[in-house]
Amino acid sequence: AQLGGLLRWLAVIGLAYFGVSRLLFLPIYLRVALLDLLYAAGIILIAVFIWRALDLAVDYYRTTLTHDRLTELDPALVLLVRLGRIILIAVISSLLLRHFGINVSALMAAVGIGGLALSLAARDTIADAIAGVIILFDRPFRVGDRIEIQNLGTWGDVVEIGLRTTRIRTRDNRMVIVPNSAINSGQIVNYTYPDPRYRIQTQVSVAYGSNIEHVRQVITDAVRHVEGVLPDKSVDVLYDEMGDFAMIFIVRWWIKSYVDTRRVNDRVNTAIQKALDANGVTLPYPTQTIQLDIDHTGVTPNPAKTPADTTPIEELPRPDSDAGETQT
Repeated sequence: AQLGGLLRWLAVIGLAYFGVSRLLFLPIYLRVALLDLLYAAGIILIAVFIWRALDLAVDYYRTTLTHDRLTELDPALVLLVRLGRIILIAVISSLLLRHFGINVSALMAAVGIGGLALSLAARDTIADAIAGVIILFDRPFRVGDRIEIQNLGTWGDVVEIGLRTTRIRTRDNRMVIVPNSAINSGQIVNYTYPDPRYRIQTQVSVAYGSNIEHVRQVITDAVRHVEGVLPDKSVDVLYDEMGDFAMIFIVRWWIKSYVDTRRVNDRVNTAIQKALDANGVTLPYPTQTIQLDIDHTGVTPNPAKTPADTTPIEELPRPDSDAGETQT
């Protein structure tokens, strides 16, 4: 109803502008003054129409949101509405000033330079705010989700999503405040969405010579009876690798919630260990074979000394030999 009334007034002003422009018998100054007045009234009515249409659109969008979702998006909606109003005022003012012959080039240049300086000074804050709006609308995570920001090494539950920062509570009850731009530029792992069910895996090494199918069955039965393992999900025991001294199996199972990861992992490892011990499955230990080369002559050769290193010494004559006497 509000927009309909504004549209009717716009139609009236448009017809009046067209009619005054055709009244050629009026003095030129009076006709120009009336046209300028009608133009200004029409521009202002258009601005009011867009202003109210923006408010109505935001109000309608809010009615489609749940209370929790509205609480998350309300700061972003307020920011977008204010930004839209600023742009609308700037455009309307520029149109009015240009129509009345006022040069706005210098003013626009000054505003542009000021905006550039402001954006350079607050570029990090602006980047965080833009990233915050993107996060709020794109929803890679929600309040209460457990996430991991891999490039930051941060892991915990989302407590609050703001326009500039996101607050995450770690497992040891520490609050980590992360800039939204850092979150938006990194890879996020959401352990809650689409549901909190989570698959865990571990490795089990078994000595060579063990019966593969017997080992597989023992591990499967042990894991299925562990409290916290989902019975409607499969337990996978895969022979993954032939190691240097053991057969390496990967064991995978599902749990109801990521919150129980460590507790269930402890129970599963304990059950596997007990089941393997009870069924006589040997667990390997690292072994090394050392080979020694021994010389059977009992003399240890010295590789550093070679025949080339031995130089013969010239034999000197004995004092009692005739070699040193002079013949007469």
